Amino acid sequence: MFVDSAQIKVTAGRGGDGLCSFLRLLYNPNGGPDGGDGGHGGNVFIEATNNINTLYDYRSQKHFKAQNGVSGGKNNRKGKTGDDLVLKVPIGTQVQDMDGNIICDLKLNKARFCLAKGGRGGYGNAHFKAATRQAPKFAELGEGGENIEYKLELMLLADVGLVGKPSVGKSSLIASLTSCKPKVAAYEFTTLVPNLGVLDPARFGMSAESFVIADVPGIIEGASEGKGLGHQFLKHIKRTSALMLVVDADSLDVVADLKVIFAELETYQNDLSQRVSAIVVNKLDLLDEQSQELLDLQIKEAYPLFKNKLFFVSAATSQGLKELVAFLLTLEFDSSVNVEVDPAELEQTIQEFKVYQPHLSSKMNSVIVSQVGSREDEEYGEQVTIKLFEVKGARLEQIVQMSDPNNHEADSRINDVCKKMKVFAKMVALGAKPGDEFVIAERNFKYYG
Repeated sequence: MFVDSAQIKVTAGRGGDGLCSFLRLLYNPNGGPDGGDGGHGGNVFIEATNNINTLYDYRSQKHFKAQNGVSGGKNNRKGKTGDDLVLKVPIGTQVQDMDGNIICDLKLNKARFCLAKGGRGGYGNAHFKAATRQAPKFAELGEGGENIEYKLELMLLADVGLVGKPSVGKSSLIASLTSCKPKVAAYEFTTLVPNLGVLDPARFGMSAESFVIADVPGIIEGASEGKGLGHQFLKHIKRTSALMLVVDADSLDVVADLKVIFAELETYQNDLSQRVSAIVVNKLDLLDEQSQELLDLQIKEAYPLFKNKLFFVSAATSQGLKELVAFLLTLEFDSSVNVEVDPAELEQTIQEFKVYQPHLSSKMNSVIVSQVGSREDEEYGEQVTIKLFEVKGARLEQIVQMSDPNNHEADSRINDVCKKMKVFAKMVALGAKPGDEFVIAERNFKYYG
């Protein structure tokens, strides 16, 4: 089943906990801390592949989670890093946030993007050994992985797109030109999903490279505003290099049909009408010679630019198809939508998408301190005013979140980090005094001066 949109939730792996451990040997009972670091959590990647052409796999399963990192071990053994999770999607898939903003556009085979970064593994107590802290009795907890929701939108990549009103014979035409076998019936909107087919010029006695043709659902007046299949149809031709407008030779007013199609293309996206390379009048077998000449004259008068780009064909009898294929071989398709690209360019694109490090680097980032309120309290029988400060800083918040709230020594380490990052100096500059409180990552601490 063809599915061209999906909504998923991805969760990167949680980092493994660091271990608090001390070396104990028969002749060395005080060997010192030897707790190892936890492994990083796995990342969640999305990767384009030409092996699939639908988002059907993401219709039923909505939540995807990478593997967690393993906790550290004794003797300074680091835990195993969690395996990355790679979600395979068709080429042409756009990743959007929940507001519809485009996060990445996977237009190349094997292009990869990191959807969620794994959490950092917690440091073991061996990591905190120092001259002033020779026996640290604490270790870090593993950091949680990122948890994000995305929208996936598939926009097919094709060299030539067949555009026309319902029941003009687009499905029959692509079936005659390629080995594609779409549903064909005598009623409107038979084609509910796009069909892709590969046209091999050798079938028509010509020597040239094959190319991809897309037959998309029929367009009606108001499609650019969502009527009929609306945007479900139009989005699939945004990446098509060339468009062929297909009309029914048996229509009451072929020129009016063409005006509707051109208008809808222009309304939906300005440059779409400029991509029209030919007008194809299908069902030639229903016309006599005089009717064909009259219709040819009417179309050329209305659209003189297509004087040499007008073709009368019959998908049923294959009449005129060879001439149409010969014309298509003269077109230069936009290389930016081709599946096959230069290997050097592909490698460069992949490297831009790859992300390996956890949430944050180990660098000490700056902090912002602000007073957010105050409250009255009683101390030793006297009324005192306690100021409340809020401390913001990505690295500092990460340290607090990865610290055990029930470990006194872990709190002592947070206190030392706050001094190094000049948190207390900034609080004093704002009028802080001993006894005031500050909040970091939703945890309350007391300032002792």
